[in-house]
Amino acid sequence: MVLKVWDSPVVFVDGKGIETITSTSSALRYLIENWAPDCGPLHLVAREVCMDVLEDLADREDARAAFIAAVKELGATLVQ
Repeated sequence: MVLKVWDSPVVFVDGKGIETITSTSSALRYLIENWAPDCGPLHLVAREVCMDVLEDLADREDARAAFIAAVKELGATLVQ
């Protein structure tokens, strides 16, 4: 799988501690494996954008921006 590494990582604090996400692939994995089932609309948008990036239908930095929006929606604290 192509990682689609971002220019800068997204670092945030969730219920488990500090998380660092550096690529579209790891963002999609985090969105699928670590999110509550009652996720909000920005979570769903982030998943769609990440999938589009992995299919070369969107830019990798679009996935980063969508992931940040989903993290904020979750109520996690952004560190970087």
